Amino acid sequence: MAGRSLSAGITGIVSRAGLDKPRFHDLRHTAASLLLQEGTPITTVAQILGHANTSTTLSVYAHAIKGSEQAAASVMEGVLQGGAVIR
Repeated sequence: MAGRSLSAGITGIVSRAGLDKPRFHDLRHTAASLLLQEGTPITTVAQILGHANTSTTLSVYAHAIKGSEQAAASVMEGVLQGGAVIR
């Protein structure tokens, strides 16, 4: 019953937005992408998704962490200039 209520709620929201009904997989993919974009560790997202290892998660969701290269470069720049604290 709760699953039907959730599904009906999502269907209603999507319908009012004028979009096609999403598949469960679409919602899962969006949630994982958003978690990664907001900096959730890949290990945590892999666990939530039920992936046996992070390489599976990375191969599917690498697009969601594309800004991570710039962030890593900024951290390294700070370390090399003596202004960053290594955790």
